[in-house]
Amino acid sequence: MNHIYLCGNLGPRVGMGHYYRLLAFAKLCGDSYQYSMVLPHAHGVDCPLPVLEADGLDDLIQQIQDPAASAVVVDTYEANSQWFDTLRKSGIRSLHIDDLAHDIGADFVLNHAPGIEPGAYEHPNCYIGSEYALLRPEFLRPESTLPRMDGLVCIGGADPDDLSYRLVVQLRAINRPELIHVVLGNMYQGSLLHNRLPGVQLHRNLNATEMANLMDRVAYAIAPASTTALELCSRRTPLLGGYFVDNQKYIHHGLVAEGAMTDLGHLGKVSETHLANALNSNNKEEQRSAQQRVIDHQSQRRVQSVVERMFDHFPIFRLARENDWKILMDWRNDPTTRLNSFDTSEIDETTHRAWYSGSLKNPDRHIYIFELHEQPAGMVRVDFENGLATLSWNVAPSMRGKGMGKRMVAEIYDLLRGRVRAEIKPENIASRKIAEYCGMRQMEISENVIIYGKP
Repeated sequence: MNHIYLCGNLGPRVGMGHYYRLLAFAKLCGDSYQYSMVLPHAHGVDCPLPVLEADGLDDLIQQIQDPAASAVVVDTYEANSQWFDTLRKSGIRSLHIDDLAHDIGADFVLNHAPGIEPGAYEHPNCYIGSEYALLRPEFLRPESTLPRMDGLVCIGGADPDDLSYRLVVQLRAINRPELIHVVLGNMYQGSLLHNRLPGVQLHRNLNATEMANLMDRVAYAIAPASTTALELCSRRTPLLGGYFVDNQKYIHHGLVAEGAMTDLGHLGKVSETHLANALNSNNKEEQRSAQQRVIDHQSQRRVQSVVERMFDHFPIFRLARENDWKILMDWRNDPTTRLNSFDTSEIDETTHRAWYSGSLKNPDRHIYIFELHEQPAGMVRVDFENGLATLSWNVAPSMRGKGMGKRMVAEIYDLLRGRVRAEIKPENIASRKIAEYCGMRQMEISENVIIYGKP
């Protein structure tokens, strides 16, 4: 089993964000890997993963028993290019979870800020945007139908500038009538611990389930543009947000640009008038639609695909070439393929080659060949017509039952913008599961076909 070492930090100034992102990364990747959390100053943190004591990077490398089967995932500002050079020379793969758009030489980079521009990194293995949101599964569950009544202030685990207290005082000054919930982390040492305010309920050290439950029942939340803001978007909670440190500016820019958050600017400089106007102007339905675009609840499969690439378990794809005609014909005439096709007849070589030659020349048809370790694994075809992309696919018989179809179709599905659909026979359960795995939903159902589409 491959082993992933999760290196982060936490403390009164940096807060808990790095730690929670690493936990989310492990949760999203699932049980196919072994994990060790490497955290300096982790005393008092009840980590659900095994914690490895390491005195610096060299000591960690010495403790990694099988470098070829290991990877180090880094989410700390202490990392630098020398770190990743050392890991590479030791034969250990690396992934940098970044929030500042700094390429410091890791083998792979992941930045889940929605405001990151594609050109921010000059890196071949860079995965950016909220499509890769590192959220724990508790925040990715189906949307709640509970009534929303109260308010929420959640600044973060440390809140060294005591913005929680400042914002609560402002909410009381503008006579907000609702109960205000305030979430405090275990490192908070501010005024709310000593100055109890009326109409305020404090929460401390909530676990992920408790936090998601609270987000589901509030009518609005005030939070910085951090992972907490992405969690709130995932729960479709009306959000007023801003920033107070540089690493929040990319998420801030992205959420405001998408309309997923009402902008408060710098949270340490918000006036009572600005706060009151923002609360009164918050268009909840438009914001919820924008939040759905930002967090589509498909990040788990995408993060898993990044790790599979890191360990060379993920297929690569290319456009079909002329000499691929034979293998595509063989796959098409496979008995299982024919059974699940709308045309179940066997295709002869002359007919197939004529169709294939025309397909390669058709600018509205793209055929992609997937390969795993240089062995053909399957194909995905995309037909474009009037802004609609229709997907069809076929997995090589030798690759079936291994999740290959999900990987292939999801890879192409995520590249497409606009309307997408797939036509599947009702009895073709495997292809229906693939469509649903990618995020497609049943749009039309008849006796002979189910049409899946992007919601």
